[in-house]
Amino acid sequence: MKKIVFIIIFLSFFLTSYSEKLNPYSFRHDYYKMPVQNKIQEQALLKYKLNWKKPEIVLPYPAEITDREGNKIVYHKGEEKLFISRDGDITYFANNTKTHTRKILSDGSLYLYRKYTGHSPLREIKNEFGETVGWEEYGLDGKLMVRYDALMRPLYKYEYENNWQYWEYDFVNNVWKKYEKNIPVEERIGSKDGKLVAYWVKGKFFGKTGLWRIEKGWDGEKITDLFYTLYDEFGKEWYKVYHKDGYLAKRGIWKRHRLIREEDLTEFSYRNRNDFGIEEEKYIENRMTEAIWRYEYKGSKIVRAIRDYPGMDFYDVRIYDDIQNVDKVVRIDKKTQEIICVLEDRIYFSEVKNLSKEEIKDLFDISEEAASSIYEWIQKMEKEEKADASLFGIFDPVSYTLTLYDKNNKPFMTIYTFSS
Repeated sequence: MKKIVFIIIFLSFFLTSYSEKLNPYSFRHDYYKMPVQNKIQEQALLKYKLNWKKPEIVLPYPAEITDREGNKIVYHKGEEKLFISRDGDITYFANNTKTHTRKILSDGSLYLYRKYTGHSPLREIKNEFGETVGWEEYGLDGKLMVRYDALMRPLYKYEYENNWQYWEYDFVNNVWKKYEKNIPVEERIGSKDGKLVAYWVKGKFFGKTGLWRIEKGWDGEKITDLFYTLYDEFGKEWYKVYHKDGYLAKRGIWKRHRLIREEDLTEFSYRNRNDFGIEEEKYIENRMTEAIWRYEYKGSKIVRAIRDYPGMDFYDVRIYDDIQNVDKVVRIDKKTQEIICVLEDRIYFSEVKNLSKEEIKDLFDISEEAASSIYEWIQKMEKEEKADASLFGIFDPVSYTLTLYDKNNKPFMTIYTFSS
């Protein structure tokens, strides 16, 4: 008779930086941050024959001028709307503030990351392939209230205090971020008056002046670390991360408002990005083995990442689901292309929150006692309003371990199972 023994190990993650987890500059995070496409901007490129002379008066229709380098600027009603570079990148502006960049493809067509359909209060967001990538819910006054993923699981909600101050709540990481005049001010965990995670200031640190995000790390009672991240003036693009002791910890490299490379100078790792997301990443596993992953896309969606091992007869593959989450990691035989084993299986909270004890027992192939413990953990997380789109846990079938994630979407405990 199989006997399952559980050993619970609490992870000391509070001693680590919150940088990556609270500011996950991942494709999925940035995807839902993209602003609404302005109809006037579409018309200026796709419908109107634009005037090539600089407007002497404020015209009711779009007008275009060209600078000495061959870049084009589109004006409408006296405001700059578009900047079109010579290589076809298009930077959009709202209230004379840059928002994002799109591209003109080689065939001359405009590449749009998404298309909005429907009307308020709920609008569907699709990509250029007609696939649903998210939803947005608006209030009676036209303000954005909630952002959802493709499965209608809430990701962010917005609460407005007045016309220039509002809060953004991150369901997945359980973080509230306060904005004033569209510039971030502070971030708190759990509630608007919860523990301060980070605050933003304009000032000079490490010899550089700009907008800084100052992030705290604590052991539950006192601050144990501080990181200073330099952003652009709008708090949208991060450039460098300094440790409080003065050394450069991370660096972000941008090209026309698009993050193309992230470097972790403390771990000697990097992440390269293309138009859609991650292209390649390298890091050190367990401080010993070098890992290089390369990504494959179908349209604008990542489908898998491959890590090859020279001289070995297998390779590893990360498989992604339809909404860009890592689903599992498998090892594949090079000759037969068959799955040798599953190395990692990621389970999201929406997949388990409604399961019974018996269903949990069958899912993990564990004892009734173990299933009861996991069931109680799920009930606890549901009471604490853990986000449906966040991780429930990562299961490693090779070592028989299950790492559970708490309401803040951080690893809380690892359950080791041994059979005899």
